Amino acid sequence: YNNEHLSTDDRYYINYILSANKLYYNVLNNINFDIPKKFEGKNLNIKYLNNLIKRYTRRYKGKVPYTNKINSFSIDTGLYRYSKNNTNENYIYIASMETRKRVPIKLRDSNKYNKTLKIKIIDNVVRIHIPLEVESKENTNENIIGIDKGYRYLLATSNGNLYGEKLNYYLSKETERLSDKNKNRNRFFALRRKYLEEGNTKKADNILKNNLGKKKYRKNKNKHNETVKSYINKNIDKFIKSEKPKEVVMENLDFVNWDYRYPKSVKRKLSRWIKGYIKDRLEYKFKLNSIEFTYINPAYTSQICSKCGRFGVRNGDSFVCEYCGEIHADINASKNILERKYDKEIKMFTSYKKVKEILESRVADIK
Repeated sequence: YNNEHLSTDDRYYINYILSANKLYYNVLNNINFDIPKKFEGKNLNIKYLNNLIKRYTRRYKGKVPYTNKINSFSIDTGLYRYSKNNTNENYIYIASMETRKRVPIKLRDSNKYNKTLKIKIIDNVVRIHIPLEVESKENTNENIIGIDKGYRYLLATSNGNLYGEKLNYYLSKETERLSDKNKNRNRFFALRRKYLEEGNTKKADNILKNNLGKKKYRKNKNKHNETVKSYINKNIDKFIKSEKPKEVVMENLDFVNWDYRYPKSVKRKLSRWIKGYIKDRLEYKFKLNSIEFTYINPAYTSQICSKCGRFGVRNGDSFVCEYCGEIHADINASKNILERKYDKEIKMFTSYKKVKEILESRVADIK
């Protein structure tokens, strides 16, 4: 009704199609159908109106939630057994949905376990994950260190050290590669839509089959992900070895809105899986090395000066305080994070508005 270019007959046709499920389905799926008799003889551009219906549908239906196929499951000790075949190769036989039938999977080693296993199937490769019990290492250190997790550097510490300086390089390189790749794929998506609208389903199917496959796309993406994971783990180990912490203080970002925390350019690089992976690996390695870790309220830790407490300006890697000068932004934040541990007024769930009031009141009388 907001489209001034549509006639009364145009609007009537669109409403009629929307109310007739079968016709609506045919329009959305580019299936030819006979025009209802009541519209015969009217001056209607049916192709234009059908495209308009599809365009409006894409615009207003919102994103369609979806889940990937289930590719992992757990099996306890009664659902598998080990055995060798006629050529003396090692196999694990996993129970299936069919009675008295087990699925044989060839193994690359001769290890045998008697515990719950997790089976993952990725690109037709079966991976068996075995949980292992690992004893925590003794920790006699006494250092309490604040850390800031970022995307330019993996970790910045309150001691003034930086770890994982190439993280931004890896993330930027992959972002640029995916951007170029997706631009090319979008051209094929547009061409496929064009063929579908023209009713040429054969060409549309060929494009889907030959130009829009996901196998190579996922393989390259997974390869990048594994490189980033390896780099993250290597630098966390380096941090633990160099800093020798007894306790680590870090931000709790669970209550921070992702959309407001980072600009769009950063969110493309620091995807949610990386953010979650860094947190998981830090917690795992801290527990393994008997390092205590404390989460603090993150509000404004990157926006105030670690020396005087005044609000300053952050620009990339630099934080500038009008009174104290310039300091590396991530190191400045890590120092504030450490101090927040001892702050009696700012608790974990203190609202960011209240935090700002407290911080401003502390520097109000400083000249």
